[in-house]
Amino acid sequence: MRQMFLIPLFHSEKIELLEKGLELFDQGLAKYTWGIDGYTKKRIQEIKKFGRVPSRNVARGIESTPEELAYLGK
Repeated sequence: MRQMFLIPLFHSEKIELLEKGLELFDQGLAKYTWGIDGYTKKRIQEIKKFGRVPSRNVARGIESTPEELAYLGK
């Protein structure tokens, strides 16, 4: 149940919530075996760089910038 509690934090696009999720993870609140900490740190860097998560652009109907497309390998 603890893992389910943290999932929304790890999928947020608000840096504060992502960092809170990492803080709770580091405190041992939940254990993930698939590298949620690395995933979350990557998301934080994407948001700092682009202001959003570029891999979500298509689902949102947002046109990716050339820099985002290069980052995504497209």
